[in-house]
Parts: sequence; C-alpha cells; structure tokens
Amino acid sequence: MSSTFIYNSSGAIDESSIENLNLILNLTKHIQLKNSDTEAYDEVFIERNFPSFYWVLRDFALKLENEAGQPITAQE
Repeated sequence: MSSTFIYNSSGAIDESSIENLNLILNLTKHIQLKNSDTEAYDEVFIERNFPSFYWVLRDFALKLENEAGQPITAQE
C-alpha cells in the first residue's frame, strides 16, 4: 500500500468527477481488515495504516465574474 492516495482530475470539479470520486469511496467501504482472531481492527489502527487522500486539480481556472457576468478582482 502507498502512504498517499491521489485522485488526479483535470478541469473544473463537475458532476462526472464527483461520480468518479463517489465510486472510489464506495469501493473503500468494502475493504475490511481482520486480525488473527477475526475481530475487526479499531479505528486508530485504520487511521494510522490507511493512506492520506489528496485531490489534485489540473488545468483548472476560475473565472472571476459577479452575478451579472462582469469581471471582478480576487479581493471582491
């Protein structure tokens, strides 16, 4: 296993990228860890041994516009 899990997506976050992420999260629900006594591991063990999650957005640009479609600054 890796110490990090990277979900790499391109462009703006849209419905398709959310659905792909949802698929991955649903798959993780089916991962079960058991010790030799067939008892489930506690949450501390899982948090220490499962990878960190990072969502990397590539080629993403935010249009800075107000509700009327006029350009605004980052401070606005």
